[in-house]
Amino acid sequence: MESSATRADGPAPALRWLLGASGANQLVGLGEIHGSATQHDVVRELISHPEFAADDLVIEFGNALYQDVLDAYISGEGVPLEQLNRIWRDTTQSPINTWEDPIYTQLLATVREANLAGAHLGVLAGDPPIDWQKVQKVEDWLSFLTDRDSHYASVVETEVLGRGRRGLLLIGGMHLLRKDPIGVGARFPDMPIIMPHGGYGALNEEVEAVMAEWPIPSISRVAGTPLAGFTMAHLNSQVFDHEGKPAQFPPWRWDQLFDYYLYLSPRATLRRSTVAASYEPGFRAELTRRREFASRLPPPPQRPSSEQRRPDAG
Repeated sequence: MESSATRADGPAPALRWLLGASGANQLVGLGEIHGSATQHDVVRELISHPEFAADDLVIEFGNALYQDVLDAYISGEGVPLEQLNRIWRDTTQSPINTWEDPIYTQLLATVREANLAGAHLGVLAGDPPIDWQKVQKVEDWLSFLTDRDSHYASVVETEVLGRGRRGLLLIGGMHLLRKDPIGVGARFPDMPIIMPHGGYGALNEEVEAVMAEWPIPSISRVAGTPLAGFTMAHLNSQVFDHEGKPAQFPPWRWDQLFDYYLYLSPRATLRRSTVAASYEPGFRAELTRRREFASRLPPPPQRPSSEQRRPDAG
């Protein structure tokens, strides 16, 4: 079922559209541009709005092993930072990306503030429950790393659909492509999928020409519009295989991959968050240990994604 916002002709104001979609659908898939301060401004405004109808926010940047810590924090309990930051620092992605960008702590703080004000929004950690203290060889990591999409989808199925709740799925857009048979998007065919504008495509100028007169931010249906026939070269040309070569995709059309497009701004004015410049000595040493595993990964442990950013070596 669609809301009147999702049926609007032409690009619609993003906040109003997303609020309508959150009430009209049991699941909404929102692709995330990792590290995008511009997009997270929109997401925080959305989830703190009194008309936001989802019951759960399912995040990619949280380790399910620490779901109890996450529950305590968003409900308003006092949680020491050294316990809280394990939610995002200790995911399967930590040798590559520690999610240390302030936008992620700000997002959780926004949920906490909303709940203290009377909301009842849950946050579900979608990354597999890896315990890095037990990882002693690359195979220990691989067993969790290769299960990322499957585990995330199982959290949605069990904790959202299985309990009759509504969920907003916030996960890197490449995980939501409908044509990827092992991705999250393929698991939920009735879920509307919104892809954000990151400007990563080699043919980005053609995309932005279509959106030149759109309001910022706004959302448009893909099917039946000039966006429909665009390809992966318009979406993301910064995906590489395990040898560092540009990934080769089939000639997928956008209307085969996702349903709506979120225009945040032209690429030149998209704002990035700031990754931590340094870590405390103990965690820095632990990251060095974890990155040794990353250097020994057999090709390829999972599909490559340009959305995984290597944290600062300091």
